[in-house]
Amino acid sequence: MPILKSKSAKLKLLLIPVFVLAVAIGAQAVYNYDLNIQFTFQTLCMGVLFCYMPKAHRLISVLIYLALGIAGLPIFSNGNNGWEYFSSPAIGFFLGFIAAAFIPTPDYKRWDNVFGYFVYLHLLIVGIGLFVIGYYTQSWSDILDRLIKYTPGMAVKTILGGLIVMGIERLQLALNRGNAG
Repeated sequence: MPILKSKSAKLKLLLIPVFVLAVAIGAQAVYNYDLNIQFTFQTLCMGVLFCYMPKAHRLISVLIYLALGIAGLPIFSNGNNGWEYFSSPAIGFFLGFIAAAFIPTPDYKRWDNVFGYFVYLHLLIVGIGLFVIGYYTQSWSDILDRLIKYTPGMAVKTILGGLIVMGIERLQLALNRGNAG
């Protein structure tokens, strides 16, 4: 008897390598503002795909992504990799990725639910990341500077994530209507 009985279960399982690839590409896609503010699209990819993955698959996906980066593939932000980078202050963000795998995704994908989900996702990841950076640096001013630097990126990725998920939902609705008629 197959473990994955339905087509839907098989498709959800395929999201694991898609997740790893999308987050790795998102980590390399850096957007630079003129004001020396930059961000990657890692958490945007993560949040969108989490909306369509079971919790167990989300956690497995994050752990595979982290294991590949620790093993030496240059898939962390800006092409970083290895145990040394993983165990640096960046570990706070990686712990945030793991924690984010457990965030409940919105069952009913309305704009306010999806927007709230992405706000929660980004605040959790950045909050844990900044907490660990604060532990390493012992500097409140460094934490505040980074929070100011990260906030525009969080806002952009939150809005984009909501728009992408809502677009996917509308597409699914249109396809379902087309199949029904």
